[in-house]
Amino acid sequence: MIARRLPQRIVFEGKTYRIKLYFPRVLRLFEMMRDDEIPDMVKLREAVGLLAGARAKLLPTDKQARLYKEIFDQFIVTNTGTDESIPRALDFSFDAPYIYAAFLQAYQINLTKQRKLDWRLFMALLRALPEGTKMREIISVRTRPIPTPTKYNADEILNLQRAKATFAIPLTDAEAAEQFQRGLDRMVDRITALAKAGEASGKKG
Repeated sequence: MIARRLPQRIVFEGKTYRIKLYFPRVLRLFEMMRDDEIPDMVKLREAVGLLAGARAKLLPTDKQARLYKEIFDQFIVTNTGTDESIPRALDFSFDAPYIYAAFLQAYQINLTKQRKLDWRLFMALLRALPEGTKMREIISVRTRPIPTPTKYNADEILNLQRAKATFAIPLTDAEAAEQFQRGLDRMVDRITALAKAGEASGKKG
């Protein structure tokens, strides 16, 4: 199997750790990292335990952090939409039914039975989903820019906006708070700019 030829170990400060990159473990890691009720120190300890075993959990906190970063950067990092200028294309929890259906349709892989599928192979297959799967259609809708309005494309724009609303990924509480704060900051900046422009105009008058 391809996954068996992928690196399964990492050397950290002279010691070798067997990494366990089964896709359900990595997804569980993402869920845990988004849980604001779990203290950061607990998240870190449990994360290195999930990925590198119980021995890694005995490392001092600073070494746990470095080991986690090395594993994440080398083997896990994804591009599912972290840049504010790029729409978030996929959410593993929200889109789970579509992902499972797409794997079954495209690859005849039942993810409920493939619990030891390597994360890297899982991501490669996810990125390669063909046209005709619902997940590929949803990703296309989310990432497709709204076209510049013309007198000919009003229906196209309306249909795309409706599709984007239908498949929009719900914001977490933290994301909603950040979005609100960004909007508030932009509003303050606009008001400040208008006030300064008014002052400058008054002085000239």
